[in-house]
Amino acid sequence: MNPMPDEAVGRHHPVTFSYDGYGYVMGGSDADGDLKDMYKYDPQEDSWTTLDDFPGEARGYSIGGVAGGKAYVGFGRSQQPGEPLEFYDDLWEFDPATENWKRLAACPCDGRGHPAFITTDTKIFVGLGNSLLGNYKDWWEYDIASDSWSQKPDFPNARRHHPYFFEIDGLVYVAFGHGDIIYNDLHVYDPATEEWTFLGFLPGEARVAGTQFAYNGKGYVLSGDGDTHTNLPQGELWEYDPITNEWEQLTSHPGPGRWAPGSFLIDDTIYFTGGDYIILYQDLLAFDLSEDEVSTADTESTAFTAYPNPSTGIVQIEYEGIINEIKVYKMDGQLVTTVTQVINNKIDLSHLEAANYLLSITSSGKEELRKVIQLL
Repeated sequence: MNPMPDEAVGRHHPVTFSYDGYGYVMGGSDADGDLKDMYKYDPQEDSWTTLDDFPGEARGYSIGGVAGGKAYVGFGRSQQPGEPLEFYDDLWEFDPATENWKRLAACPCDGRGHPAFITTDTKIFVGLGNSLLGNYKDWWEYDIASDSWSQKPDFPNARRHHPYFFEIDGLVYVAFGHGDIIYNDLHVYDPATEEWTFLGFLPGEARVAGTQFAYNGKGYVLSGDGDTHTNLPQGELWEYDPITNEWEQLTSHPGPGRWAPGSFLIDDTIYFTGGDYIILYQDLLAFDLSEDEVSTADTESTAFTAYPNPSTGIVQIEYEGIINEIKVYKMDGQLVTTVTQVINNKIDLSHLEAANYLLSITSSGKEELRKVIQLL
């Protein structure tokens, strides 16, 4: 694919979105500072058009999405020479039909960089992120029709910034990110009930600072840094199925993972650009999701089963590897107990109250896979 125009320097943290068959890239940061330029990509012509600059402050660590035929962009941070670092709480609307911008009501929250930012048909949900005050776990809803904000129940796990996130069938999924550690948990928020549910963990390395999207009823996380906050060895692409609550690893993008890239989805194709690995990229990669098969990466060799399910307390584990320990979590992610002596691949959970729990096997020092089991 044609890379971005020469004047569109390589960048990290670009704001990316698509609408009506076109992709958009704007802002972000390069080696010299923060940006406010904007470009439109036509996949039919494989060509770029330079648009007018974003009218707000140049910024990196910003975020955006599309709802109801308009794009919404906001938050982020910038630092001008000799000035203190500034974090933004603003929200802007972009009309792709007229290519005009309108400033909307600011969030009554702290300004912040790289939050979760998820659009539905009528709402925008924003939360997490960080500023000079630290990481956040608050959660806010913006109503597009009334141009108003309201605070909702906090994200239920640790404070963090630069999570992955996507929306499927009106439900909002938030995963991973960087707080005291780098995480690999997944949670879902239901706007109708205003409730959070912990769903489990990615059966792979914890990660931060990648890109994400939803397609055909499934969620996808792509690229980023791993659990040491260095580039993933491969540009991993994972697919989440909300029906089965399971992940599958798909074909990685060429090269190692990139820190803070962007992506936009047009029809069946995901377009991937920007980010940092040794250099700042201005290329454009494309991948047809409709033709993908599960990666040759072995994601099933360490699969385990736990039965009977439901159980009255004694749980039999079938696992091909060596079990070092089994951790038991509540469905909100709270660790309940760690079983370090697994005799005959059986564990006794009869002392726990009746509820659903998540089991995690640690093998060869790595916590890998999880299964949900119900105790009666």
